[in-house]
Amino acid sequence: MISARNHQRQLNGSKLILLLICGFLIFPACSIFQKTAKSPDVVIPSGTKDPVDNSEITETEPKVDTVKEKTDTKIDSRRFRVALIMPFQTDNMFKSYSVDDDNEPKDEEYILDQIPKDVEMTLDFYQGLLMGFYRMEKKGLDLDLYVYDSKKSTFETDRILEKAEFKSMDLIIGPMYNKIASKVAAFAKENKIMHVLPFSPADNLTSENPYHIKVNPTIDVHCRNLYEYIVDEYPGENIVIVYRDNSAEITLSNKFHELSMYTNDEMLPPKMVMYDKYEFDLDDYLIKDSKNIVIVASLNEAFAQKITRQLHLKSREFDITAFGMPTWLDAPSLNLDYFESLNFHTSKEIWIEDNKNVESFKSDYIEEMYADPSEAAYLGFDIAYYFGYLMNLKGKNFHKHVGDEIFEGLSTNFNFQPKLSKENSVEYLENSYVRVLKFENYELKPVN
Repeated sequence: MISARNHQRQLNGSKLILLLICGFLIFPACSIFQKTAKSPDVVIPSGTKDPVDNSEITETEPKVDTVKEKTDTKIDSRRFRVALIMPFQTDNMFKSYSVDDDNEPKDEEYILDQIPKDVEMTLDFYQGLLMGFYRMEKKGLDLDLYVYDSKKSTFETDRILEKAEFKSMDLIIGPMYNKIASKVAAFAKENKIMHVLPFSPADNLTSENPYHIKVNPTIDVHCRNLYEYIVDEYPGENIVIVYRDNSAEITLSNKFHELSMYTNDEMLPPKMVMYDKYEFDLDDYLIKDSKNIVIVASLNEAFAQKITRQLHLKSREFDITAFGMPTWLDAPSLNLDYFESLNFHTSKEIWIEDNKNVESFKSDYIEEMYADPSEAAYLGFDIAYYFGYLMNLKGKNFHKHVGDEIFEGLSTNFNFQPKLSKENSVEYLENSYVRVLKFENYELKPVN
């Protein structure tokens, strides 16, 4: 059983209740929930509600393309210790939002509206994580979950890492921000503890660290998946790579150029075109009686608006299929007519399909939280389920089997592969899977 007491739920206040629980139990209690006399499988705040039983989800078992080793016998039945470090920021929340200038309590709706985005993401991720671990507990996993509030502070993170119990963790999940994540990665490397980074795609946080696992794919992975899709779908077509004269875009365009050097002989060498805002004309690089694949190697949303407009005008004369970067999807004012005329493609690390597993999770989450699950909630569930599955199956040797199997989750797939240095040493493990998306009939659709 999970050590948790039921709270009366309120229609719009479940996140607020969860935040209050975190504030009273995480922050004053030095960020750790001790085991109770009943020795629960998942140690969570004693005032929270039981996570929802996700037993109706039947297809979230990892689906395997190739399996190096598989057995139904647990290698080691000892209890696992997992640490979650995230910016709950409960101290700031109570100081800033719980009372007004006259020290009177603020109403619940106001407080919910004031919750910072990163705190909201943390709460969603945490709830999804609990549901995933609870699901694996039903399958026999013995686990204690220790929850820590990083408070977005390197000083607080140092205090957490200095705690005696931290060196005995089997798995560390989090944090959210790069500066803090680099500290945790260094600690995990030194103490040989598996470290899962859920959100940041940064590739410069650690090196020669086989214990560091990036769930969010790096930009290299996005480029590789996009170019592999182009090779498969548009062999022999005219490829143009557009970039501006700055170090970031030169580096990004070179990634695509390097990928082209390892493709089959059917592919024509890409044409590299530096954008000039005064004298930019693609006519010399486009072919009228051919399909033209234009890759825009820029993460800048403002430039995305400008270049898609120019390509849209060119599409009246040329057959153009445009490929843009995943950051473009965050731009608030991109013209969807341009996307439609350009047969626009991009990539995304998380994509929630409409299927019975997603609907089952969504139903359980709504019953628990009275709100739709965000991408962070789905991701939290997937991470807990995948690593809980490995722990339950492989025991204390689970770290040796990360990447053995391709996991098909609710939010994304996990295909963890080593990122190798020039000297062929493992820099870290990274998720090599992203969704390639095509804009068609004014909506994005997955094509891989």
